[in-house]
Amino acid sequence: MRTPDATLTQLRAFLAVVRTGRFVRAADEMHISPPALTQQIGRLERAVGASLLDRGSHPIQPTEAGRRLLPAAQDALRLIDDAFAQLSGAPAITVRIGVLNTPTSPRANAILTTLRESDRPVTFTMQQLPWNAQTTAVQSGAVDASFVRPPVHAHRDLRFDVIEEEERVVVVSARHRLASRRVVDLAELDEDIVVHGGDDLLEWSHWWAVDPRPSGAPVRYGDVVHTMEEALETVRRSDHVLITARSVPQLFRANGLKVLRIRDAARCALVLCTRASDRSEAVRMLRTLTRE
Repeated sequence: MRTPDATLTQLRAFLAVVRTGRFVRAADEMHISPPALTQQIGRLERAVGASLLDRGSHPIQPTEAGRRLLPAAQDALRLIDDAFAQLSGAPAITVRIGVLNTPTSPRANAILTTLRESDRPVTFTMQQLPWNAQTTAVQSGAVDASFVRPPVHAHRDLRFDVIEEEERVVVVSARHRLASRRVVDLAELDEDIVVHGGDDLLEWSHWWAVDPRPSGAPVRYGDVVHTMEEALETVRRSDHVLITARSVPQLFRANGLKVLRIRDAARCALVLCTRASDRSEAVRMLRTLTRE
């Protein structure tokens, strides 16, 4: 069987699109034009004989073939980067990062771009985590760091560095009775049905739904969702609503959706979680970038 003739640039382009979820953002990250990046992806797909990216999804997701290629591409580039680092005399820096969503957030993406463009050779792999494994994956050593959202509990083995604080917003369908508004109060959402994470994620669901409500009204829970894409699609096609961080809807397809600020909901933080005992250079660099 003939081995596909793929280049390092093609593999980096593929990983950049998977990581950012957008061709334009991936092109910016690689400092090339979007058409040039599209050409690199097309050549890679022709080389392997399969479509690697679902261009109809928003954000863009890897296909089944893309998911099979992803870990091998990450490993191959890490080995190449390590080899070049050894030749240059500078040890390579590798970090495994856990995320809830891919893409993560504009601020988190900026941190990763800065990390990649630093003077030291840095490689990292992204691992998508379920909502209830944001911190346990760090604690167990499955990842070196993770970008986490509340609710988060302090733990003596973990360190938390706040990256940014954001307003909370409610995402509604374009048909919703409040869709023409820009700002709402929580009391105006008391009758709405909220998507949630199921019985295994009650604390998570309650925090984001602001349960209990200031008014004392019981929160009405509807469909169970497992990813942000699934949550937004449920809102788009139903009368359900989603309460989330302000930056999150910006990263996904907004057709048929409206995003409204919530005047009286507590702000939410995006936090870098690492092991408190971790003194590795990669983690030190991440912590420093959260403060810049």
